[in-house]
Amino acid sequence: MSEEIFGPLLPIITYSTVDQAIAFITARPRPLALYLMSENESLQHQVSTQVHSGGMCINDCVFHLAVDDAPFGGIGESGKGAYHGKEGFLTFSHAKTVMKTDAKAHNVSLLLGPEDNEFKRAVLASLCA
Repeated sequence: MSEEIFGPLLPIITYSTVDQAIAFITARPRPLALYLMSENESLQHQVSTQVHSGGMCINDCVFHLAVDDAPFGGIGESGKGAYHGKEGFLTFSHAKTVMKTDAKAHNVSLLLGPEDNEFKRAVLASLCA
């Protein structure tokens, strides 16, 4: 259990209480996926709100990956970003802000106050040179 498992092997860890199971999971790096098999809605809510994971299925497993317009991806050590649909585009794109200011009327002058002084003139001279 020290490395990710991509194969037909499932480690089984016993627990006495749900809180003990949640503590075991949260004491380790966040999982890529979390699968809960329970019809108990209170337990479903507790686990889904107390355990952070890349994705979660309740009473199913793996199929959240098959929904192509729902985000899928890890969190923390299990990965960064989300893949599929719009989220995948945003993950692999880089939004870049480009701001253009008139060199003769730089906005930094608004930060320096209304009075004219030597410091303000020096800053504006260096920006508008």
